[in-house]
Amino acid sequence: MYSPRPSLLQSNNSAFEERALNETALNDYQKATLQAMGIVLYELRENPRAAELNNPAIEQVNFIDQTDTFIKQILAVFNVTSIAELGFTWQIQDSETIMLKDNILISPDAKALTSPLLKKQLWETLQDLFKTQEWS
Repeated sequence: MYSPRPSLLQSNNSAFEERALNETALNDYQKATLQAMGIVLYELRENPRAAELNNPAIEQVNFIDQTDTFIKQILAVFNVTSIAELGFTWQIQDSETIMLKDNILISPDAKALTSPLLKKQLWETLQDLFKTQEWS
């Protein structure tokens, strides 16, 4: 007999799929931590249900390019090879300011950071961070 409503098995299956997607999705902090450790993140794109379940208000997090010459110079000043060794995560946004909040440094991309004004702001922000952490 045909029924226009989904069967109990079908409705439980879609609830199971939704729960599984939510349980396996990484939050922004987890993504930032993995990225800081140098782990490349891949996202499943074939599943159309994943796009429906994702919140459009959450922006994609972009991280600073640690292979950029300017960023390498900054790391060399602190005698480290990665940003993770400095104890914070470095995200980039389309912004003209540099901000540090909860050990997340937010700045424009590396190319924009080469301007004298942003360089000064970056060094002041890093200096404030290291003073509060008593980093040496």
